[in-house]
Amino acid sequence: MASGGRSELKMRPSAPPIALPAQGRGDLLDLTLEVFQPRTDRVLTREDAREMVENVTGLFGLLAKWERKARGKPLPGTEGDE
Repeated sequence: MASGGRSELKMRPSAPPIALPAQGRGDLLDLTLEVFQPRTDRVLTREDAREMVENVTGLFGLLAKWERKARGKPLPGTEGDE
C-alpha cells in the first residue's frame, strides 16, 4: 500500500481508446470511471472518480496560477497574493 493507507494503482499500458460522449451527456464521475477503469486492475469507486476530478482540477488551477504569475497578471480576487 502507498502512504495514507491507499493501495497503489497498476496502470495497464494498452487500454482501449476512449470515445467521449457528446457534450452535455453523461455524468462527470461516470465518464471518469469509464476512462480510467479499463486502465487498472482495481475496481474504482465513485469516490475514486471524485478524487481524480478534484486532483485534475487542482492541477489545472495551479498551472493557470503559474501561467498568470509568469505573465505578471494577478489571479482574480487575489490582488497579486501568493
